[in-house]
Amino acid sequence: MAYVTVTTWEFPADIDEGALTGAIEKNLSGLKEMGAERGYSVRTSDTTGMVVMVYPDKTVWDRIRATVEKMREDAQPDMNSTLTGVLEGEAGVEV
Repeated sequence: MAYVTVTTWEFPADIDEGALTGAIEKNLSGLKEMGAERGYSVRTSDTTGMVVMVYPDKTVWDRIRATVEKMREDAQPDMNSTLTGVLEGEAGVEV
């Protein structure tokens, strides 16, 4: 069953949108290269957003977890953003 991670972020209202989008695209592409099936960046307000990643299973997630956690740490100062939450778990229902 698929394994899903969700991170929530806060960033300044005056953030450079082009730089933000470029950084997110680069990171999501990197995660796909490491085994993610797909990823989504969702803007939830002028100063918040979330990233949803779907992995084929928990085994893939466990293999790359440390790398992803490092990417999250590095993204905070690079984009003047703050990681505000992390959720993860195995998908229980898929339609």
